[in-house]
Amino acid sequence: METNEAAASPPHAKTPVARRALGSVADAAATDFDTIYDDHAPLLRAIARRKFNIPDAEIDGLVHDVFTSFLICVSRVRDPRPYLVGSICNACRNYWRRRERHDSLFVEIDENAACDEDIQRDVSRTLTLNAALSRVGDRCRNVLERYYLESESTATIAEAIGTTPGNVLYILHTCRKRARAFLGEMDPKR
Repeated sequence: METNEAAASPPHAKTPVARRALGSVADAAATDFDTIYDDHAPLLRAIARRKFNIPDAEIDGLVHDVFTSFLICVSRVRDPRPYLVGSICNACRNYWRRRERHDSLFVEIDENAACDEDIQRDVSRTLTLNAALSRVGDRCRNVLERYYLESESTATIAEAIGTTPGNVLYILHTCRKRARAFLGEMDPKR
């Protein structure tokens, strides 16, 4: 009768177990986050600065956001370096999209240039909308800005304010209704 070497060893003998691939990063990240941060943060800052021309004042915020998302989903990350590099690239692209959207809403006016009717009408419209937003209340202004200016989904807004996406749609409806009522008071032609 042949003897099996594994069967011949006592049951209490310890056999070395290889670490799991997914668990290794999660374990390492949980116990050694400082090392991961120190190894990768300078690279992420350099990518944001050199490749995407992010202003120096904004870089640390983006890098910290990337590491926050890394910590949230560390159990799904197999290799931190590609994850962090991809995340900083996405964060930088999102930064510039938001910046373009913001800059398109707030155009600088040259005081020396002659104001034509279009500019005067645009300034008047902007002032009127600002006045309407100041009258609808903080919650309405917050929801309207998130939905229209930052292009957030109703699910994201709902999660942020602690309600359901359907209720966010209702809030948007009532806020638009309040803004229209205020605009009607200001301009009876509407």
